[in-house]
Amino acid sequence: MIGLAQSYNIDIQDEALWVLANAINCGSSDEAKEVFNFDDGEVVSVFIKKGFNSKNHKLILNVVEALNKLLKTDEDFNCEGQNYSVGKKMYDLKAHSELEDLMTQQNETFFEAAQDTYAYY
Repeated sequence: MIGLAQSYNIDIQDEALWVLANAINCGSSDEAKEVFNFDDGEVVSVFIKKGFNSKNHKLILNVVEALNKLLKTDEDFNCEGQNYSVGKKMYDLKAHSELEDLMTQQNETFFEAAQDTYAYY
């Protein structure tokens, strides 16, 4: 699914992003962590590089919520600040600037979702 989320075909990319985000948002903390652990946390990279650039606003919100839930798994599994954590992966990918960009949008829903995730991050 991560490979499909990096597809050059935008429709396939968006569908794969939906599947990944829904798997995280609708699953337990254990299931969310399992998605993160697959392919060395590549899901975070895909969300930031592809999900934040989608034209579909609902998908962007779903991706932000998934990142927020992933960040909470760091807390649930006591791995905050460790080298292999969601927060570290987001830091390495400079996610703060992407979240700040979302917070400057003229969309209040984007602002609130990005602000919640930024606060955890």
